[in-house]
Amino acid sequence: MVKIDDLENILDELAELGVYGSAVMNKDGTSIASDLPGNVNNNTFSIMCATAMGAGRTANAELGKKPLDKISIDSSEYRIVIVNAGRKMVLSVIVNSSLNFKDIETSIFRAARIIDEMD
Repeated sequence: MVKIDDLENILDELAELGVYGSAVMNKDGTSIASDLPGNVNNNTFSIMCATAMGAGRTANAELGKKPLDKISIDSSEYRIVIVNAGRKMVLSVIVNSSLNFKDIETSIFRAARIIDEMD
């Protein structure tokens, strides 16, 4: 059983790395835990990230390729990285474009693995 406190601790650890915000949601878009900026609607963000991941999985399946690792949405100011966190959950992280993404990417995937192991 996933404990919300444990998820919030993982999100806090990501925040310590300098990420702008993060959230964990079910694959149906239901928010479970989040550490998002105040101007971001948690429910809308969670639903759209889960939808993007689902669309990516569907498109990837049509190509007959290996399972999807991540979805990345890039802008000049930030990158939203959406990764599977097990069979039931998705982890979304907002990374400021001024940060070195390669340094944070490993931590994002490690967080997703830890979340997967909680389930």
